[in-house]
Formats: sequence, structure tokens, C-alpha cells
Amino acid sequence: MIKELTGRPQPPLALALALAEHHMGTDRGSYRTLPRSDDGLPAYTEQLEPGDRMLLYTDGVTEGRAADGSRFGTGLLGDFVIRHSHSGTPAPEMLRRLTRTITEYQHGRLSDDATIVLIEWMPPDPLL
Repeated sequence: MIKELTGRPQPPLALALALAEHHMGTDRGSYRTLPRSDDGLPAYTEQLEPGDRMLLYTDGVTEGRAADGSRFGTGLLGDFVIRHSHSGTPAPEMLRRLTRTITEYQHGRLSDDATIVLIEWMPPDPLL
């Protein structure tokens, strides 16, 4: 099953930290409406079960275009994740294949940054 997280997209962590430091003690605009961690940054929590995977990606992944101009989009991304999750593809191999698929879709030339992070929750004792 794929679940899209409901938290609003945020700047990358380093940029979010810089913005938070810059705005300390001032109106933080959109940050004001979000729950915060102790350091004032927007916070989002999600309950993961052993074996769950979380795929984080930049808009360069979904906005990448094929030669005909069609976008990779969340539809193709979701289809890829479902297909490889159901086949039992290990996380490192799935990430390698996804990177190759995105690059091939754009004929080897990325038009924007395309960053992907795949996290798999594998606690040492799944019963904890």
C-alpha cells in the first residue's frame, strides 16, 4: 500500500534550519500554522511499522520530462514503487532501479535536481 504523507512540502533541512535561524523572534509566515519541534522547525510525525519504506524526493523527479514533453509525474513514480514493492525488490536495488528509470525517462539528461532518499524502517527487534 502506498500512502502519501499529508504534511505540506518544506524546504530541504539545511535551508529550513537557515530560514528558522533567520526568522527567530519574527513572524515566520507559513511556519506559524505548522506544529513545531523544540527548535522551532515545522514537525511532522508518522507511525512506521517494521519493513515500511518512506520515499522522499524533490520536484525534479516528478517534473522530469521525456523527449515528447510528458512529465514523469507522481503516477509513474507510484506505479514504479508499487511494482517493485510487490515483487520484493530490496530497498537498495529498488533505489538503484528508480534512479536509472528516472534518468532513462529523461534520455540521460536531467533538467533539474532529482534527489531521492529511500528509508526502510528495520528495527533490531520488530516486537519493540
